[in-house]
Amino acid sequence: MKTFSLKKFSACLMAILVLLTSLSLCLVSAETEGSFQYVIIDEYIGDTVDTYALITKYTGSESVVTIPSVLGGQPVKVIEYAAFKGNSAVTTVTVPDGVEAIGDDAFTNCVNLTQLNLPDTLKSIGCNILSNTAISKNSENWEGDLLYLGKYLMDFDASSDTSHIVIKEGTELIAGSAFFFSDIESVKMPESLKYIDAMAFSFCDKLAEINLPENLESIGFGAFENCIKITEITIPDSVTKIDYGAFSMCINLKTLNLSNNLTEIPGRLISECNKLKTLIIPESVKYIDYFAFEYSGLESITIPKGVEFVGGGAFIDCDNLTAVYVESGNPYYYSVDGVLFQLYEYDKTLHTYPANKAGESFTIPEDINYINNNAFDSVKNLKTVVLNDIVSDANFSFAKSIECVIAPKSQQYLYDKDGVVYNLSDTLVYYPCGKKDSSFTTSEFTDKIQETAISDNNYLKELTITEGVREIEMFAVNFCNSLEVINLPSTLSSADSAAIHDCDNLQTINYNGTKAQWISLNIQVYTNSVNGLYLNCTDGTFELVAPYEEETDFTYTTEPTEPVQGTTATDPTDYTHPTSTTPQESTNIIPSETTQVQNTTVNPTGTTPPIFLAFEIGDVNMDYKVNIRDVTSIQKYLAKLVSLDENALKLADFTEDNKINIKDATAIQKKIAGLI
Repeated sequence: MKTFSLKKFSACLMAILVLLTSLSLCLVSAETEGSFQYVIIDEYIGDTVDTYALITKYTGSESVVTIPSVLGGQPVKVIEYAAFKGNSAVTTVTVPDGVEAIGDDAFTNCVNLTQLNLPDTLKSIGCNILSNTAISKNSENWEGDLLYLGKYLMDFDASSDTSHIVIKEGTELIAGSAFFFSDIESVKMPESLKYIDAMAFSFCDKLAEINLPENLESIGFGAFENCIKITEITIPDSVTKIDYGAFSMCINLKTLNLSNNLTEIPGRLISECNKLKTLIIPESVKYIDYFAFEYSGLESITIPKGVEFVGGGAFIDCDNLTAVYVESGNPYYYSVDGVLFQLYEYDKTLHTYPANKAGESFTIPEDINYINNNAFDSVKNLKTVVLNDIVSDANFSFAKSIECVIAPKSQQYLYDKDGVVYNLSDTLVYYPCGKKDSSFTTSEFTDKIQETAISDNNYLKELTITEGVREIEMFAVNFCNSLEVINLPSTLSSADSAAIHDCDNLQTINYNGTKAQWISLNIQVYTNSVNGLYLNCTDGTFELVAPYEEETDFTYTTEPTEPVQGTTATDPTDYTHPTSTTPQESTNIIPSETTQVQNTTVNPTGTTPPIFLAFEIGDVNMDYKVNIRDVTSIQKYLAKLVSLDENALKLADFTEDNKINIKDATAIQKKIAGLI
């Protein structure tokens, strides 16, 4: 009898719905037929639609089960995650021809399952589908340390001392997480192998030698993630699909030879592969996903003429990248002096300015209409950006080296004052991340502070937002870790609850209004200040956030106690400029109204703590589970496919570094796997 690793069991959570979330799907209906619950799926593949049935649950009590090949008039192609899980009645299951994928944990805890008949049509088998079944517990089903079902390699004995693996000839598929977190050092794959499923060799940190056979067709999600001893990989031309993060965190990978038959390069393909300096993209590639090469060691890269799409952030945090080139003849992209631009029918966009490009000054070309959100992320040498006449926005968040942005007088939408950018509607658009002044006062004409306008500046200590400012958007003041004092005007009438976010040295907010006005604004200030955070209003001083302590997971803001009956906020249209932006000193000190809490600790004052305190950190979708769905939520947020509210963002910052990035997603994956 073989044993299963708990880490391997946990790892299966990482691959849930990987197959489904990578497809363009439309749910048509939800039905029940006999003992099977199923949905009809429309899968869009280019201009064609493939309609099929996906089984979500088997509810019967029969011992011998033959899964139907058709449900709802459509062929059955997928058996979903945990469809039979925990069914102790079944002893034999036959999966029909035509089924292409079986999800994670599909038969987990079917303790009496002694026989599983699989078809020849399978292309994907999730992890641990036989965990705690009679099949896995019967030593006669194992060949040495490997569990096979026909031509499918289902699992590897996690307790084995075997370090050199030879997979038998005839094997066509390695199931998800089969070797996850094992101590194997080498693996010889047979020429018959076609599919390596999700996380099959993930976190095999001793694995140094692999051979990918010439008949291999696909490599699954995170298949070789964190295989830190692998230095070189050659992907045969037979491979047509590589999934998300297949080689991420292979930190010693120096050479990756891609298949010449790939059409897509997935997200996070080589994330955190810092020793990989060059990569040749095959001519066959048409699509490069979001964050495909992030945190890699690439120094330069050439995009072939056939590439039709490069996702935002594809080169984010590539600290060594000096140039992105494009082959001549590409109708969608071009490069000028190593800077990547994108062509649309009528517009041109600055897509990527390489992080390590030499030079301290850059002028936006005169024909560029837009600047990509991630265009200047992580730049190291650039200090001054000169705008052209026609770009309408200029927010360079995370461009930590930029000290000054200059808008020419002929600019149609923007102007600058001392290198700080405003638009013609008097909105503060961008305060440079690298500007070294210790204090800043907004222009006297400022009406609004735009989202992330004052972000990632570690020099600014005091910020004064002048009287007349009426609105502050989400994350307007964000990740400014040297900021100690913010002076706010009484004219402020609209502020996002997360307007001031993760400024961890913030100690004082001087608000030129009353406590009642502050309450009406509903600003929730998130900070881990060791000194706590105090609000000075015209009618008193109030503690907003108690001092942060290392043993406590979070601090949170509570509203000050309710104002005295009859107190009203001043109409912002009737303000007069005060002689100082700091409100008058008050001796009316109110005792602390908040206290530090951990998770579900009750707030002793009776006020309601923020929602996120009821959830474990990492539970981004707040379903009381930390799993792959939370990882996917972060990935979609980073790709700007979804938005997250302030509670979800707090839970997403798993590394507690005051940033939401792919490192949080990776850390959550490690937690799920029991590695941290």
